[in-house]
Amino acid sequence: MRFWFSKANDRLAARMRIAIGIICLLWLYSFSTDVADWFGPKGVLRTQAIRNIESSSLLDSPASQWRFSLLDYCTTNSQVATFHLVAFGLAAAFTIGFATPFTSIATLVAVSSFVQRAPILFGAAEHLLLSAILYLCIAPCGKHLSLDALLSRRGKTADDLTPTASESRSVRSNIALRLIQIHLAIVLLYSGLTKLSGVVWWNGDAVWWMLVQPESALVDFSRLGADLYGELIMNAWTYAIVGTELIAATLIWFRLVRPLIITACVIVYLSLIPLTGLVGYCSIMIVLLFSFLHHSDSGDPKLCTA
Repeated sequence: MRFWFSKANDRLAARMRIAIGIICLLWLYSFSTDVADWFGPKGVLRTQAIRNIESSSLLDSPASQWRFSLLDYCTTNSQVATFHLVAFGLAAAFTIGFATPFTSIATLVAVSSFVQRAPILFGAAEHLLLSAILYLCIAPCGKHLSLDALLSRRGKTADDLTPTASESRSVRSNIALRLIQIHLAIVLLYSGLTKLSGVVWWNGDAVWWMLVQPESALVDFSRLGADLYGELIMNAWTYAIVGTELIAATLIWFRLVRPLIITACVIVYLSLIPLTGLVGYCSIMIVLLFSFLHHSDSGDPKLCTA
């Protein structure tokens, strides 16, 4: 029971809000120039096209029958553009912590509307983003480092602020952070086990196969495999990726080795960005890793106990 209902520092939830909010803003901005071309009434992902895909074998899933998107009610390009602008504004308000209890939920609905409108277009990064926003809706993530906190202090004297001088803690923040931690551990375990089903991960060639796909890599590593040392580096890189994910899924819960595990995971996901081009996915994974950091009442960062 203590695992769920002990109190965690609200400032960490606030920092998670800022990081996730920035990623959300960048994600929304990434298709701002052609949002009508994708989601408009005559766009590639217009409502009727998605319904045709849902009724075909391409998306034969019970979950598709429960798909809900506010974009389905936007019947003109201007309405789609307006909805995108509103979604961006809500995400910005969520990031800076303005009316956080409302904007957190509203941002979740807005981002979910884009993802649910085009389930074939988005992947693991979007689902992690939605999950993180959902969990932060539980926490009082607007108590610190936010416009809400700044406005609540307006007109108050120093004596009035004495009870909140130290870092506030709450069960809600702990529940939100625990959900993020469990979700992250499951993703790490699933990702590692999935890799083990591929022969290239066993023989150490997975990184080489990613290197020969220049359309996804941000940096050209093609010369790396030109000699024996390069081949050894690629083999070690491959085993480091899958080994880190499998080990992290379990050992990250142990306080003594947690700093090493978090550091190793950050290095692995930073290395995957130029290799795979999965900037969004790797960035979210790195942010979620820091959910394992709690803060003491004095404000000094500490690794949380499991």
